[in-house]
Amino acid sequence: MTMAIHTIEHVQERDGDYFAGSTRVMLGSAIAAWQQGSERPESVTQAFPSISLADAYGAIAFYLDHRHELDQFFAEQLREFERQRTESQTANPNFTPTCGDVRRWNTKQGCKQPATAGFVAAARAQALQARF
Repeated sequence: MTMAIHTIEHVQERDGDYFAGSTRVMLGSAIAAWQQGSERPESVTQAFPSISLADAYGAIAFYLDHRHELDQFFAEQLREFERQRTESQTANPNFTPTCGDVRRWNTKQGCKQPATAGFVAAARAQALQARF
């Protein structure tokens, strides 16, 4: 008896980047979760619940098979990100809040936790309003 098994792609290349399975999670983010989680595949699924355990294993295997090329790819992505960030900050110095802006916003809101992305975005908007 033959069985038709539907296979899934554990790593997809879309728009010049690599993604874990059919999710929107970039391969580099999944691999970072794996590396920071004592190299356990379950750490990927804990960090990104949209990634199945099979996709986590597949993404890790893909990374291990292509480690040198992918490390170069990730390093180039980081360099490009830093270049664009520096360019953006130079062009719009008032857009990026300082740590003090974030702390003042957190204090004003009564927050006792470190700033999250939502807090930073709100602090950024408030800092822009205060400066103009």
